[in-house]
Amino acid sequence: MLYVNGVHGCVMSGMHGAGLTHTLFLRSTSALIELFPSYWSAGDHFVALATWRGLVYLRWINNDLTAERPDGRSTVVPPSVVSALVRSAIRRICPSTAQGSDEVPADDDVSSRTSTHTRTSST
Repeated sequence: MLYVNGVHGCVMSGMHGAGLTHTLFLRSTSALIELFPSYWSAGDHFVALATWRGLVYLRWINNDLTAERPDGRSTVVPPSVVSALVRSAIRRICPSTAQGSDEVPADDDVSSRTSTHTRTSST
C-alpha cells in the first residue's frame, strides 16, 4: 500500500482488499487509488466509501495477463501507471498545482483501464 501525505491532502493507493478500509480515516481533501488484478471483478465497495467521505477516487484494472504472477496471487503494476495515477489524484486534490496530463501512459500498459470519480461539493 502506498500512502502519500501532503499539505493539502493525502493519496492512498493499494490493491483491492481490506486494507483500503483505512479510507475511512483519510482527511476530506484526500484521494483513494484502488488497483485490481485481472482475475478479480471490480466491485463498488471502496468507491462507495470514497464517495461517502467525499474523496477523489481513481481505479486501475489490469487487463494484461503477462502482469499476473504464475502463483496467481500477485500482480505487477507498472511504476509509471502508479506515478501517473498519483499525479492525477494530486491534481484533483489541489488543482492550483496542476501540471501535465491526467492520462496514464498507454505505452507502458496498453490493455489497462482507469476510471475516476471526483468528489462533489456538498453545499
